[in-house]
Amino acid sequence: MYAIQTKKRNTLISAAFISPAMVLYLGFVILPIAMSIYYSLTKWSGAGMPEFIGLRNFQRIFKNKDYWICFGNTVQCILFSLALQLPLGLIFAYLLSRTKVFYRLFRSIYFLPAVISPTAIGTMFLIFLNGDFGPFNLLLKNLGLHSITRNWLSDSGTVLYAVMFPMIWQYIGHYIIIFLAGIQSIPEDILESARMDGANSFQIFLKIVIPMLKNLIGVCVVLCFTGSVKAFDQAYVMTGGGPGVKSSYLAIRMYERAFTDNKLGEGTAIAITMLVFSLLFTVVFNKINKSEGLEY
Repeated sequence: MYAIQTKKRNTLISAAFISPAMVLYLGFVILPIAMSIYYSLTKWSGAGMPEFIGLRNFQRIFKNKDYWICFGNTVQCILFSLALQLPLGLIFAYLLSRTKVFYRLFRSIYFLPAVISPTAIGTMFLIFLNGDFGPFNLLLKNLGLHSITRNWLSDSGTVLYAVMFPMIWQYIGHYIIIFLAGIQSIPEDILESARMDGANSFQIFLKIVIPMLKNLIGVCVVLCFTGSVKAFDQAYVMTGGGPGVKSSYLAIRMYERAFTDNKLGEGTAIAITMLVFSLLFTVVFNKINKSEGLEY
């Protein structure tokens, strides 16, 4: 009887400590998601009462060619981010972990872009890639590469990659710091034993560092994916998603439909597709790694 009473008391105490966090989570996460699902099923301009129309918003956006162009742009952003941010972040983190001179200075320099406002980064690259007076075109001209110069932010063949580059570059430092913390948590005895056995730096990186950071790499893959799905700031500042929707992501499409065209129901429906897209990836990624006992 005493054991049962103690267990109940411990449960109540645990519930008392957890309840504030649960209330905040319900209020700031679950409730907004539930309201978004409701609004995605309505016709609403932001004023008056929403009119329930069922799945008509989803039918409309899936039939719209611009939505699928934005979806394709977002997928490209995800793929390039995964292919560049994570490998470069891991490589630079490993090199930084082996740096003895000016270690703190280099760590700060790498991380600095990640703490600058994305709007400021977008404005900086807007000037840098300007076709008329941008430093990038001036550099190409000085190198005798006049044929390569172009208006990078209005050429439909280059604009998507021009707005994608600042975002990818800005957050490499974010992953450098995450991977650096992981590398520093690897016991030095393991690395020293590998060196005594004749392993060089590349072999240590490939055979020891990467396998021991597998959990952390998985977490970073999910973070990188979900962050790329929400890509907005740099592209919106640099081109507004133009020309047309050539450099527009799903987040930009959502914003324009909701707040520029005053179609909050349709904009919210696009947001729900972004949420489902992220959840599906996370579930599939967990399934793939479940056999190895990895969950993210």
